[in-house]
Amino acid sequence: MEQAGRTYSVAAVEKALRVLEVFGAAPHRFNLTEVAARTALSTNQVFRLLQTLVGTGFVRQEPETKVYSLGPRLFGLVGALFHGDALLVAAGDILTWAHERTGETVALIVPNGDETICVDVRESPHPLLVAATVGSRSDHLHAGAVGKLLLAARDDAAIDRYLVEQAPLRGFTARTPATPDAVWAEVRCTRAQGYALSDEEVAEGMYGIAAPVRDRRGTVAAAITLSAPLTRAGESERTLHRQVVIEAGRRISESLGYRDRAPINS
Repeated sequence: MEQAGRTYSVAAVEKALRVLEVFGAAPHRFNLTEVAARTALSTNQVFRLLQTLVGTGFVRQEPETKVYSLGPRLFGLVGALFHGDALLVAAGDILTWAHERTGETVALIVPNGDETICVDVRESPHPLLVAATVGSRSDHLHAGAVGKLLLAARDDAAIDRYLVEQAPLRGFTARTPATPDAVWAEVRCTRAQGYALSDEEVAEGMYGIAAPVRDRRGTVAAAITLSAPLTRAGESERTLHRQVVIEAGRRISESLGYRDRAPINS
């Protein structure tokens, strides 16, 4: 156990969590060799960790195929998360309200380093929709409404570091802001208007809007986002979407104790 100031780290726990994180990616079922490759740990280490997790119910192993997947013990933790996490508790009813007002997919997204993770979602009932699932991740911040909003919440130096580290920026469509100048233009626009828009930046034919969710200190802790096909995103729909998403972000923020207005990158 190492001490860095008042921070403690237990290597075995960190490795076990790395193993658990593997199962968050599709196809969510892996053999021993695959888990070892994805964690960059030795096969012997991963075997011992997996057997410990199997013994405690956090991972299960199929007797015939020897393939591992997440175990039933995690269901109790998921239930506790949705009932005990302040952000999820504050957002639940408001996400439902936003979904019912618009009929489109509405999601709550949190930052995780240079990734974003969907932690709650209400999917559109329409046959043509933007699919989203709890636990899904995105590994880009320069494109899409959510990514741009969370990137704009960083200070300028952090944005510059991101652009350097991610160079060359990935282009998903012809409309992806894939140069530093284009990204900075989107950051300035997002900060000025207080929300982020995306028109076919990640997927052709799809549009999205995102607004900030702040904690009691005013920090942007999450984003609420609405996604829809362009065929259901005319001027009147966009006006409604913008009003609902911004209002939902404001309501969730107030439930978390936030009161004062602030620019996105404050």
